Amino acid sequence: MSAKKFAFDGVDFSRVAIVGSPGSGKTTLSVRLESILQVAAVHLDRELWLPGWQLRPEEERKKIHNGLIAADRWLIDGMWGSLVADRYCRATVVVHLDYPWTLCLARAHRRCRNSRGQQRFDMADGCPDKMDGEFVRYIMRFDRLVGRKLRALEAEHPEVTLFRLRSPRQTERFVKQLTEFFSN
Repeated sequence: MSAKKFAFDGVDFSRVAIVGSPGSGKTTLSVRLESILQVAAVHLDRELWLPGWQLRPEEERKKIHNGLIAADRWLIDGMWGSLVADRYCRATVVVHLDYPWTLCLARAHRRCRNSRGQQRFDMADGCPDKMDGEFVRYIMRFDRLVGRKLRALEAEHPEVTLFRLRSPRQTERFVKQLTEFFSN
């Protein structure tokens, strides 16, 4: 059986949202897509957290997010469940990294272990990588807590092109085919 060929003809890649569980690879994918789509990636965790893992006030988060999605072109990675509906409505493409929670948890754990509590480029200053019980539970329950919301948005907005990627192998194939598509 041959690998699935993604259909990119006629797809408007001007506003791309990458969503999925922590540890699914949203940031890694956005960095790879930057050069393909010729647009700088915005990492929501960098924009919406304050130092020391303090949340920006809700109105400030909303104002920043609305400013980002008002642009004509963007590539945004991150979830932020309270803001995802507005982003989804404005996106032309949504890439949903819909991986099993066990894989996401293993990846998040590996990322945290490898960073040794250091600052990641995609996080706000003063927010070193950490793995606590609350974060682990969020990953384990992500599909129940947030996955339903994403599926509802997908059903409500069939005009948005959706690429649901269910495995790292499928994501690799997506990136390879997208690179080839934009190279022609």
